[in-house]
Amino acid sequence: MSEPRPSRLSERQKEVLRLVFQNYDAKQIAKKLGISPHTVNDHMRAARRTLGVARTMDAARLVANDEHPNRIGTDAFGIAPEPQSVDDGGAMPPDETAVVRKNRYRLGPLSRLLMIVALAFGAAAATGALIEASDVITRLILTRHIDLSDSPERH
Repeated sequence: MSEPRPSRLSERQKEVLRLVFQNYDAKQIAKKLGISPHTVNDHMRAARRTLGVARTMDAARLVANDEHPNRIGTDAFGIAPEPQSVDDGGAMPPDETAVVRKNRYRLGPLSRLLMIVALAFGAAAATGALIEASDVITRLILTRHIDLSDSPERH
């Protein structure tokens, strides 16, 4: 069996696989390349078939190793870096190609910590309320002499 040859892939298939290697999903790749996610999936499927691999990431690794055999890591290769945006009022990183991760919920570290503390207090209050309610029910049953046991007539 011959070794997989990424040179047999189209330039668009290689472009898609470069983005897969950078951990983009099909929707992100589609948006970045201005094509539909279905077309991205078609390119991935064709590339896997051409290279004879089962996983798209395996195909992406083959392309990465073919284009840069001595490289280490998952840094961008073959794709021009995008202009970076400032997130959460922070300064731009000094490295122009640095990846800026966007905060999905737009919460800063202090806001996140306060949210965790509020959730912990809420959980403690809910637990206390359950304990208190069970105590009230128990006292009610005892003071009213309510018998909850099965009577001997019920069989």
